[in-house]
Amino acid sequence: MYGSDWLGEYRLQLSQLIPNRLTDFAVPLGPHKPIQRGEFDLACPTRGKIQLGLGYLEDRKQLYVEVIRCANLAPMDLNGFSDPFVKL
Repeated sequence: MYGSDWLGEYRLQLSQLIPNRLTDFAVPLGPHKPIQRGEFDLACPTRGKIQLGLGYLEDRKQLYVEVIRCANLAPMDLNGFSDPFVKL
């Protein structure tokens, strides 16, 4: 690995994902853009935010995914009191 150079970012609303369904993504990475006010409006409820780090070990030909931070994850139990977790 050659360090942790910034490659870009891609944003995906978690509400677009279907739980327990494998989804493949081929997305272009773009420059960092600050979140605009109203971009994640309360009128469109969100499931929270997950910040991931991606790395590629060329000698092993492995992609690794690191969960850096999660915030405001929605509870998924019917009673609304569950501690949410991230499943990759």
